[in-house]
Amino acid sequence: MRVAIIGAGLSGLACAQTLTEDGHQVTVFEKARGPGGRAGRRRQNGFEFDHGAQYFTARGEDFQSRVHHWAAAGVVAPWTPRIGVIDERGLSDKQDRTPRWVGTPGMSALGRDLAAGLTIHSRTRIGQGRRSAGEWALREDTGASCQGRYDALVITAPPEQAVAFLDHAPQLRAQISRVTMNPCWAVMASFDTPLSTDHDAFFINTGHLSWAARNNSKPGRPEAECWVLHGSRDWSRAHLEAEPDWVADTLLYELALRLRTDPCAPTWRAAHRWRYALADPALEAGYLVDAASRTLVCGDWCNGSRIEGAYGSGLSAAHWLLNIG
Repeated sequence: MRVAIIGAGLSGLACAQTLTEDGHQVTVFEKARGPGGRAGRRRQNGFEFDHGAQYFTARGEDFQSRVHHWAAAGVVAPWTPRIGVIDERGLSDKQDRTPRWVGTPGMSALGRDLAAGLTIHSRTRIGQGRRSAGEWALREDTGASCQGRYDALVITAPPEQAVAFLDHAPQLRAQISRVTMNPCWAVMASFDTPLSTDHDAFFINTGHLSWAARNNSKPGRPEAECWVLHGSRDWSRAHLEAEPDWVADTLLYELALRLRTDPCAPTWRAAHRWRYALADPALEAGYLVDAASRTLVCGDWCNGSRIEGAYGSGLSAAHWLLNIG
């Protein structure tokens, strides 16, 4: 089969890798500079930040097998932070033994590994797909035609973007339209000296923040004191169009407030807006399909919103195609 995949996040890459290993011709189109989606790493002024996905867990046997393979190859390593929980009552330790994994030297290692050997057209934003005579033809949003025709189309874009390709599949379009993606503002900040806390990360259940983590506590990262903050769902949505500098300053002040310390001026800070971060609610379907047109939709939002869900969603979509091919 000739398969086009829109999106080089983990679900698209897992799907592409599985199909390619079975001998099919797969082309991946990605609007960003590189693969991995929200499992990304930002490098700036000598500092490094996992500004999207912070870590992942592995619960199912298939994904555990993949993680063990990654660990043996040095792609991932366990992260054992001291995690606090902050709520209206104050700070407490999170009591759990959940194994947490991170990519090394950054979360982008996952995407790089899955992308190895694949045909990926980066910085290519697909704006239109049309099926005729049993084949798909794609166009960029500039109107330029993409060379090649395809037997199947796999869409891994967020629901709000995926529906643009589904005029031919009203039932599939209706399923996807029920899913809302919430945004998340991420702040990256570096400091001359360590922040005054014994914890490496916090789940925050009050105020403007939902998460804060000392990025340099993760294995393989530089020693410089670097923190990543995530705005809460409601706060991020309410300030979706705010200026990034204001977002960074506001959430850094909020962190000091929650830690009950004096604000510490960062040596560098920036904010990144993830417009489509987490599904509300996430589906548990694995993937969605219009069999007549060989159109599949997959992604973490189809399968529980976690990294393991993204990987499993792409794998399931690939297996559907393999079964009909």
